[in-house]
Amino acid sequence: MARNRNLPGLLALLALAIGALILSRGGLGWPGGTAAPAGAAAPRAVPPAAAAPLAARSAAYPDVNLEGLAAMRTAPADGGRNPFSLDAPAAMVPPVAAPGPLLPTPSSPAPSFTPSPAGPAPVNLKFIGIINLPRDGGRLAVLSDGDFVYHGRQGDIVEGQYRILSIGEESIELERTDGQGTRVLPLSGA
Repeated sequence: MARNRNLPGLLALLALAIGALILSRGGLGWPGGTAAPAGAAAPRAVPPAAAAPLAARSAAYPDVNLEGLAAMRTAPADGGRNPFSLDAPAAMVPPVAAPGPLLPTPSSPAPSFTPSPAGPAPVNLKFIGIINLPRDGGRLAVLSDGDFVYHGRQGDIVEGQYRILSIGEESIELERTDGQGTRVLPLSGA
């Protein structure tokens, strides 16, 4: 039993001895004999090319014409490319002169333009419910555009572009604030 109690201590001493041996040999994977102390700069080895005379080194490397390299550089052209966009760059198209007004010639009839029937602009809201207010006896209309829910009383402006004219049992009458007409929305309950 006494042997088993000393086993962990002996294993710890053995691990410390192995660690000290590794550090004295230069660490794992480090060539050389001793490790440099912490915080000290390691000595740099001199490459064989630096130790060779200048004449021998100049034969090993080709001659570089620095003036020729500087002359070959050109300023980048602005092609309208945006490196932060995934779109392809727009093709450079020369500007086209705007055509003059189309005037009828004596041999051709004047073009006739018929305006499209202008009705009230569509309303992007659905009338989904009514809330009867107990305090003042008024009604609150509940509208939705699919993403958000809006509510308002008679005379209120909803979504910044529709004024509530009247709230009925099964419909609501809205007027566009820009003057493009009124619309009656039936109660959809959705």
